[in-house]
Amino acid sequence: MNTFLSTTTDKEVASIFAGDGANLPSYERSVLFEMTIDTTHCYKSKPLADVSKRSHMKDENEILLSMGTISQISSIDIENNVWFVKLILTGQEDKRLIQLIDYQKMLLREKETVVLLGIFLQDMGEVEKAKRYYNLVLKDLPVDSVDVSSVYNNLGAIAKDE
Repeated sequence: MNTFLSTTTDKEVASIFAGDGANLPSYERSVLFEMTIDTTHCYKSKPLADVSKRSHMKDENEILLSMGTISQISSIDIENNVWFVKLILTGQEDKRLIQLIDYQKMLLREKETVVLLGIFLQDMGEVEKAKRYYNLVLKDLPVDSVDVSSVYNNLGAIAKDE
C-alpha cells in the first residue's frame, strides 16, 4: 500500500464500511479484513498508530496503518455475499519504505514545516493538491516570511514539470 490505511478495532464499524454485499455491480465485492498484529515487535517503520482519541469520530476506534505495511493472507471465507479475509501483519521490512521514511525524517529536520505538506503531496504525485495547498499557504504567510520563497520555488518546480 502506498498511503495510510484507516482501520478500526470495532467489527461492527468495519461491517458498516464493508457493506453487506447486496446490490453491488458484478465487479465489486464487500470485503471485511481482520488483521492480527503482534504489537510486541518493534518495527523501524512504526506500522500503526492508534488515533482513536484524536479522531473526530471517536466511536470508530480508528487505527492508521502506515504505508508499506506488509501482511500475509491466512484465510479467505465468503458468507452471505461478504468476503472475510484474515491477515497477519508480518515483520518484513520494505527497504524502499525505510528509505522513504529516512528521507522524510531528513526533510523534517531540514525544511520549514509549513512547506512540508506540499512537498509530501508532490512526492505522492498529488500535484493539484500540492498547488492548492501552496496557494492557501501564500494567503496566510506574512510577506516577509522565509517560507514564501520556498512556496514559490515549489510552485515553480511544479510548473516546470507540467
